[in-house]
Amino acid sequence: MGAVLVAVAGAGAAGAVWVRDGAELDRARRARDEAARLLADGEHEAARGRYEEALAAAAGVGGATGRREAALDVADEARGALAALDALLDGSPRAVLRALGPEGQVAGRPPTPAAQAVIDRARAEAVVEAGLALEARGAVALAPRVLEEGARAAAAAGSPRAAEAEQALARARIRERVATLEATVRRAQDTEAAGVLAALRDGLDAALAPFPEAEQQELRGRIGVAAAEVDDRQAVRRYDAAVRALAVRVPTDALGTLLAEVEALRAPTLAGGHALAGALEGELADARAVHDKVRAAARDFAGMVLARRDGQRLVYVDRTEVTNAAFARFVAANGYEDPQWWTPEALPLVERFRDKTSKPAPEPWRDGRPPEGQGEHPVAGVCVHEARAFAAWSGKRLPTLEDWRAAAVGGDGRALYPWGDEWRPGLAHVRDGEARPTGARPVGSFPAGAGPGGALDVIGNVRELVLEGADVVAVGGSFKLRPSDATAQSKLKVYPLTIRPDDVGFRCARDLDWGN
Repeated sequence: MGAVLVAVAGAGAAGAVWVRDGAELDRARRARDEAARLLADGEHEAARGRYEEALAAAAGVGGATGRREAALDVADEARGALAALDALLDGSPRAVLRALGPEGQVAGRPPTPAAQAVIDRARAEAVVEAGLALEARGAVALAPRVLEEGARAAAAAGSPRAAEAEQALARARIRERVATLEATVRRAQDTEAAGVLAALRDGLDAALAPFPEAEQQELRGRIGVAAAEVDDRQAVRRYDAAVRALAVRVPTDALGTLLAEVEALRAPTLAGGHALAGALEGELADARAVHDKVRAAARDFAGMVLARRDGQRLVYVDRTEVTNAAFARFVAANGYEDPQWWTPEALPLVERFRDKTSKPAPEPWRDGRPPEGQGEHPVAGVCVHEARAFAAWSGKRLPTLEDWRAAAVGGDGRALYPWGDEWRPGLAHVRDGEARPTGARPVGSFPAGAGPGGALDVIGNVRELVLEGADVVAVGGSFKLRPSDATAQSKLKVYPLTIRPDDVGFRCARDLDWGN
């Protein structure tokens, strides 16, 4: 009997367990199903509570009744759903994305609109975080693209991190522009670099405001170095081009009037402080050397015109006859007393060359000075020796007859006048119908009668001393002579070399070998 009672009691206990497990499993399943409905309706907090209830109920199912396996399935489903809900409610992008199923399901079901909004925000914020990580690692080229996508997606998803993404994007774009600037500078693409610089400098202070102070200074320094390289390279190029443009004009008719332009050109001062500083200083030094050579030529040949070319050698002559004012500078420089300017044949004769007051000067002068108001008149009353001494002092020489005719009439040198073979009144100062000579005129008084290169007063005013082989001849006629005797073919041998006629002057010549 006792054994029977024990058996009955045991059977009753087992039955109670069976009932209990069944009830707990049913409760777990009902809670799970209710949670799924709530989740589908977007009631995430309520669904979470029901999933927690399902998990607790499933945990109460034992293993003796054979229902444990089914309870574990419910528990696993509830745990997965709770993890997804925790992620959705927490909002951490990584947690949300980890909690999603392979096809974007939440707890095994398609997401509700509310859940989808959370997912979209999570995805956008994951892109933002990726962009921020790229920015932190200095991925200059990639960070702006990822951050731009993240900022756009975050704004569309209503994420509070959209503003953070926009600020990071602004920083990344500045870094990218600085890197682009440096790359274009390295490639010597100065036009493109200038455009990038202009864009960077426009509102730079505001653009750099989001950066830490140390990085602001670094970026400013990089921009400054790149700008200095661009500016220096462009300055050297402009200067070099200007110098070479002047150099091309040296062996031309323009040389005599080139000095003002040469003097006006200034070599740039380079900022330096960049990788090409040394190389650009070298280029600048080369350009300066050419500039100095051009300046020397322009100074030496100022006021001269190109007469003719003889291979590499170019012959220039003075645009005008030597004036009283110019010769006065020779006198003031003690030219008559300095033996270095006089030929050995002339040295014993220098004491004879005196003015009307016995001062060393041209014969018509007084007290070593030209007549009042005649500084721009051609110097006259000088002999061949005085003309040669002045030319030597000036770094020049007397022209040859060939030089002079080339400047006077050009071509083959056979024309009578610069304008042709027929006399034309008013183009030169000669004795044209006048009863008596009237004296010389200031140089350049008849510009319309200039030679082909611009040499003035080659006809008339005063005859000019030139060399013809071993002889010296006076050419071109003077104010004392009729037009027929004042031509480019008119010449009169000068002898002795010490005579000092009052209608004889001279102009100088100089050779330029620009190829050397």
